[in-house]
Amino acid sequence: MASTINNWVHEEGNVTDKDRLALERAKKMEHKLKKNGYRWIKINERLQTFVPCDENGKPTLEGECKIAMIKESQNIK
Repeated sequence: MASTINNWVHEEGNVTDKDRLALERAKKMEHKLKKNGYRWIKINERLQTFVPCDENGKPTLEGECKIAMIKESQNIK
């Protein structure tokens, strides 16, 4: 017989006003960065990162460095 699963981290499971505010801020930040040339770049089938790109959509030198750091930290070849 299966036992009930309890959320031991957060009992109520409610979304608070602080959660909504943080999500709004993150969306505003992402929108602002998109206007400045940032794009989501797919690193592998499960991982994407938000990096600066040039007018052609290719990652800039800074973007390539961020991608390389993520690949190194995740052991992706």
